[in-house]
Amino acid sequence: MGGHDFTLTKRPQNNPIYDASGKWNYTQSGFVENCVPSSTPPTPSGFIQVTQTGNSVTAIDDQGVPYSGFIDGATYGLVRTYPEDGGRTSVVYLVTLNSATRGSGPVEFVWDDNCDDCWGQWTINITKEPAAKQKSLPGIPLLLLED
Repeated sequence: MGGHDFTLTKRPQNNPIYDASGKWNYTQSGFVENCVPSSTPPTPSGFIQVTQTGNSVTAIDDQGVPYSGFIDGATYGLVRTYPEDGGRTSVVYLVTLNSATRGSGPVEFVWDDNCDDCWGQWTINITKEPAAKQKSLPGIPLLLLED
């Protein structure tokens, strides 16, 4: 027999520093894992469409895969959990923006079937695409004639 005390305190999140809404290109590298058989490495590059509302963030990657998460200052945490091989996989992205257009951070996953588990990690770098410029109609001179 044994026991212990556990105290958990929720810290308020800091307001977002940046607005990450928009299209971001990414590269991923440095994949390592301890799964047997080996896991499929992440896609080396692609894009993700981000929507930010207050301290919440959602994203959809170029494969149509959705992510959701939170923002704490310049740190964006995105999570995806899905069933896989009789268990479940959770992937956590923890990206810190160092400007309004660039960021990077660690990515970790864990697979678990309530009996066995395995894990892996890699790094992601992201760059925001410039917003599309609105095309305006050229000015048309107007000639006013009197009656």
